[in-house]
Amino acid sequence: MTPDDFALFARSLPEPLCLLNGQGEILAANPAAGRLFGLDVPALRGVQLSELVADSREKCENSLRTWAGSNEATPGALRVRSADGELLPCHGYGNLVRARSGDSPALIMLRLARREKFTRSFSALNDKVTLLRQEITERRRVELALRESQRMLQLVLDAIPVRVFWKDREGVYLGCNRNLARDAGLENTEQIIGKNDYDLGWREQAELYRSDDRLVIESGKPKLNYEEPQTTPDGAQRWLRTSKIPLRDVGGGIFGVLGIYEDITDRKMTEEALRRSQKMEAIGRLSGGIAHDFNNQLGVVIGYLDFMRNHVAHEEKPRMWVDTATKAVLRCMDLTRQLLVFSRRQPRERAVVDLNILLREMKTMIARSMTPQVEVQYFLADALWSTEIDPGEFQDAILNLVINARDAMPKGGKLLIETSNKFLDGGYTALNPGMKPGDYVQLMLSDTGTGIAAENMERIFEPFFTTKPEGVGTGLGLAMVYGFIKRYGGNIKVYSEPGVGTTIRMYLPRATGEAVTGSMDHARQATLPGGDERILIVDDETDLLQLAEQYLKDLGYRTRTAENAAQALRILADDRDFDLLFSDVVMPGGMNGYELAQQAT
Repeated sequence: MTPDDFALFARSLPEPLCLLNGQGEILAANPAAGRLFGLDVPALRGVQLSELVADSREKCENSLRTWAGSNEATPGALRVRSADGELLPCHGYGNLVRARSGDSPALIMLRLARREKFTRSFSALNDKVTLLRQEITERRRVELALRESQRMLQLVLDAIPVRVFWKDREGVYLGCNRNLARDAGLENTEQIIGKNDYDLGWREQAELYRSDDRLVIESGKPKLNYEEPQTTPDGAQRWLRTSKIPLRDVGGGIFGVLGIYEDITDRKMTEEALRRSQKMEAIGRLSGGIAHDFNNQLGVVIGYLDFMRNHVAHEEKPRMWVDTATKAVLRCMDLTRQLLVFSRRQPRERAVVDLNILLREMKTMIARSMTPQVEVQYFLADALWSTEIDPGEFQDAILNLVINARDAMPKGGKLLIETSNKFLDGGYTALNPGMKPGDYVQLMLSDTGTGIAAENMERIFEPFFTTKPEGVGTGLGLAMVYGFIKRYGGNIKVYSEPGVGTTIRMYLPRATGEAVTGSMDHARQATLPGGDERILIVDDETDLLQLAEQYLKDLGYRTRTAENAAQALRILADDRDFDLLFSDVVMPGGMNGYELAQQAT
């Protein structure tokens, strides 16, 4: 029995009763005892019995020991002085009540005029205490069962792989499961009780969450499966899929809201990466198709400019006009070449290379591309793995990145170029479609330039997108780099902070063969051969067809032309006396150049 239990039991009894511990300290008393001593009941708590009796401390301690060891009502030899000065006998019974924790037995003290009345009163009191014990035992059993049920419910909630919480009408948390407590940066679920969303790590979204709570409570209807952001205690951003329903009491009244959400950040990142990949693929196909057609027309222009140059070779002004026009067309052809590089899905020439060797060969070129105010530092890993790429494309990609870094540091700065070996696991590749877990060679370029604004990060790989001033750059540099990396099964990541700088990490798959050594310079001069062989020329672009025929005739060859694959096959059916088939690859009509060559042979 606790002091509270005793006070509840004894408060309506007419006899003055006190609950004492084995040392004689009053733990509880009823109003009759308070009136006896002329004190409020709270004032009696903590008072020593020796302070109330008229006998010696030794006699008081002896009586306490007697009462504590007795199982029957024991008349006391002690006398207490009432508020009006009367000396009254004090009687005790030790084993009626035992402390819950197993401490010294509690003692009942009461005032009675005669022993007979004391004994009868204690007999009735004993019956009441017995009933009280039974009631307390049952109540404890129910309390233990309730606590066990609550413990099992909390274990179930903690095992659920989502976040669960419940709040009152004012948005104050009444409880949660372990996953939500962890999200909130709390050590256990009890710490959330009494807090609201403004007290937790996601205070930036607190008003948004409260608005949803009020909507559910006021409408009495659930709000299900909607997405919302959440800021973590360390400042990161995650995405949630949330559902909330109103909590009702037995009378049907709404007293709060129950919520559940799951973290869908990884799924959102995967979807976003896939969307970006599909967008870049669509842009590549579109730009590649346009560049191919445009390049054909430019080929006609540049071809006839070459003819005109031969006809005006001895006339200064017309020759100057032809040269100027040729330079303009070549610039246009360079743009279309870059677009075609971006859109091309198949690599050109592959070679197993060591990126460290390629970078060392490019040091002079990189240094000349920089301003004197920019310091270039190299951190090239020992025993770097090989990768299989086109060295020429790699050189173009590096120069584009270096020039971008230079332009981002007009007042100078540092450019760091670093290589390393990396293993990318399934978690990384799941968030980057098109990649497979495994070994990769990492190339990192990091500058201390102006950085890239967050709103532009989404578009940096799009062809023709640029933040540079008009006339500076084409917006194709990063698009070419993106196309290069993707063609060889790699990935590229850009991290940037305005005013701090930009870091670009590229990952290329590890190759199993031995890296080639030596220079990668493929430049060579070639002399066009002449002859008198017969050549069948096939192209759906009439202007290009005529241009090719003119070039080959000037070299002495005998030619015949066809505007599509079907026409070429009809010619070959009647005349097989050709030494060479010279065909465009991409042609309408259901048959391309490769298929034509297979049927022709």
